[in-house]
Amino acid sequence: MLKEKNLTLPKQSDDDWSAHIKALSESGLSCKAYCQKHDLNYNQLFYRVQKLKAKKKKAQATLIPVSVQASMKAKAALCRVDLKGGHSILIYESEALHTVLGGLL
Repeated sequence: MLKEKNLTLPKQSDDDWSAHIKALSESGLSCKAYCQKHDLNYNQLFYRVQKLKAKKKKAQATLIPVSVQASMKAKAALCRVDLKGGHSILIYESEALHTVLGGLL
C-alpha cells in the first residue's frame, strides 16, 4: 500500500532529498520509520543517502591548486609527504600545512 502512494507523489529535487537526509539523521528514527512517517519510498531514500555519501567522498579527494615560487626552493620545508611513484610534496608555509592537514581530518 505504501508503494502505491509513492507512485503518485511528485518527484523530489536533490535539495528535497538532502533536507530529508538531514532530518533523518537528526530525528533518531530508523530509516524505515522515517519513510513511513513522511510517506517516502525506502529504496529511494537509501539510494539518495548512498549517492550523497559518494559525492562527499569525491569532494574530499579534490586537489587544491598550488603555485611554486622560485624563492621557496631556498627555504627549508616544514613537511615532506612522500607519495607513490617516487613523487613527494614539500610544504614550506605553515598556512599551507594547516590546510593540508585540515583536509585529512
